[in-house]
Amino acid sequence: MKATDTAVLVGCCRWWALWRRFDAELAAGKGDPYKLTIQSCTAWKMFVGTASKLGLSPTDRVRLRVSAVVEPDEMSDLLAETESLPLHPRITG
Repeated sequence: MKATDTAVLVGCCRWWALWRRFDAELAAGKGDPYKLTIQSCTAWKMFVGTASKLGLSPTDRVRLRVSAVVEPDEMSDLLAETESLPLHPRITG
């Protein structure tokens, strides 16, 4: 996850919270059932949309591109040290 994903994650959490609230009110019989159903369905659809951008379902995870994490080892340390060396060193006599 990158810093640019923060807004999507915040939005996802907010839609989840709204869906939970509308669904609980609907289950408790509070408010207008038609209005709460519309609000609940809208919040759920928006949650699913933002969650898919974050790869939070099995189908969406398949589509995500994740770069492999490379563990540094002796060879990578050696290569890092030699990168600063000139490609063709001068031989002085």
